[in-house]
Amino acid sequence: MTIFVKPDGGGHWYTPDGVPQYEATLRDARKENLYPSPTSILNIMHSSGLERWKLNQAIAAAVELPRGAAEADEAYGSRIAERADVLRNQAAELGTLVHDGIEKMISGRLYDESHPVLAKFSEWSAENIKAHEWLERVLVNHKLGVAGKADALVYFKGKAAEITGDRPCLVDWKTQRMKKSRAKKPVYKPVFYDKWVMQLAFYASCEMAPPPIVSVAINTSEPEEPYIKLWTLKEREEAMAAFEAALVLWQYEKNYKPELTY
Repeated sequence: MTIFVKPDGGGHWYTPDGVPQYEATLRDARKENLYPSPTSILNIMHSSGLERWKLNQAIAAAVELPRGAAEADEAYGSRIAERADVLRNQAAELGTLVHDGIEKMISGRLYDESHPVLAKFSEWSAENIKAHEWLERVLVNHKLGVAGKADALVYFKGKAAEITGDRPCLVDWKTQRMKKSRAKKPVYKPVFYDKWVMQLAFYASCEMAPPPIVSVAINTSEPEEPYIKLWTLKEREEAMAAFEAALVLWQYEKNYKPELTY
């Protein structure tokens, strides 16, 4: 049977000192005692929303591409798989563009001011982000043997601070193609996924004094103000317990656990 969809890559890896080793494989990790990223750990979990989205991309590709009169099954299937990859990559590239633009914006560097999503975020950030302690920092948990790059530690102001308070918050920027509700006056409604708080809970665990954790959902369907969710202490504790359970499962499936030397 022809395999149209190839397995995913090996994920992101870091040295115990927090140096990225993005090209490394699981084989390299075993040799060099590398730490996996939280994203790699969370990929062990089934995500029904993500799987539905991937399936929708495949269906969209099949509908978009008519089959040639004498086209073989394998050739047609390969074309559909390639087109589905393009559609998925377009969404990922938009997320990367917005994410990088926000990081440049907050740090005072040049970004694409003409992009409508970034332009709207810039208006919002001027009224709601007071300052930042750091952006894009690698955080390492030596007790668990996991490391990853967190988005930012920021101080909010304005309406955002009414939700988060004036303490520095560990923030994760998340783009999402939001859908409108079915109310009489439809409005966009973000979905705050369990994996979001699990990832943030891990990053908070890397800090000596774990800060509040906040997800900022950015709508890519239509430019509008971001949606903020301050996760409660209870939600963070439950998410961290779930993350540690996922880590045990990941280590079992990969048959790999880095040596903890710290």
